[in-house]
Amino acid sequence: MKLKYKYIWVILFVFILVSILFLSYSHTIPENFENIKVDIGNFLCAYFYNTSLAFIDGKDYYEDVPEQDFIKYLPKNVPLDKELRQMLLDNQFTKEELEKEMNYNTILGAWLVNNNRRGLYWKLMKPFIHEKLENAFVQSGMKNDAVNETINTICIHFRCSDVPFMRSNQYHLQKYSYFKECLDQVSYLKYKKIKLVSCDFHNSSEENRTACKKYLSSLSDYLTSLGYMVEIQCKSNVEDFASLFYAPVVISTGGSFSFMSGFFGHGIFISEGHSIDKHETKCTECEWLKSGYSLNHEDVKDYYDTDNVISIFKS
Repeated sequence: MKLKYKYIWVILFVFILVSILFLSYSHTIPENFENIKVDIGNFLCAYFYNTSLAFIDGKDYYEDVPEQDFIKYLPKNVPLDKELRQMLLDNQFTKEELEKEMNYNTILGAWLVNNNRRGLYWKLMKPFIHEKLENAFVQSGMKNDAVNETINTICIHFRCSDVPFMRSNQYHLQKYSYFKECLDQVSYLKYKKIKLVSCDFHNSSEENRTACKKYLSSLSDYLTSLGYMVEIQCKSNVEDFASLFYAPVVISTGGSFSFMSGFFGHGIFISEGHSIDKHETKCTECEWLKSGYSLNHEDVKDYYDTDNVISIFKS
């Protein structure tokens, strides 16, 4: 009899354990299995930032780059670019200044262009970074598809998954007037196709995904009302990054993913979201940067109240 109760307790314990694991798994949405397991935007931000530090020291840069497409095609050994080094020195970029400036939000947060010095730094780095990314895409065989799929197309990267629900002071959603102004700015190109590049599973949950789908659908409807043909795209992180890199126009809502692809890519780049709520200085010399359209977290009581938030978008 005692042995029988022992088996019952074991079975009950196993059942409870399996239930806990299932609930834990179902709460966090798994990412697309095609994604490479590298946070591309943050990785590239740190990779090129550290390269510039080595250059300022007059040294080559080495990094054991992960063997994952397209990342693996970035050089592990980066020879000193003397011309770039001289430009950085001529503009008084010292190793000490960069470490202090970029580490303020950690190295990975260096994409957050919220003052003129940081804007100038990335402007100087742009030709070098563009060349390295271009070479990596050519070697990976991804260039032709990305170019062909974005011809005469405006790509809007709309980040909604862990954002905005985590309420990070580096990530915000924007009012619809932001997209309208950006589209008006490039209207002379006569493009009528928009790719809304957006995936809702990154560090997300079922509740987040439900809200993001409503936000994405509402934005799509708004853009359609302006006379555009809208296509929602969610491919692997590498394919989406390539689309943004080769698109003739990229409109960004902020974040390292769209900054490292769009700003250093082939087309016109426009962004919002490079701020820390209402209290951060701006890069006043960044012609690509707009401000005043982001929803401040303190002004949004509940991001899951999608009807209310969408009404703010439209205001």
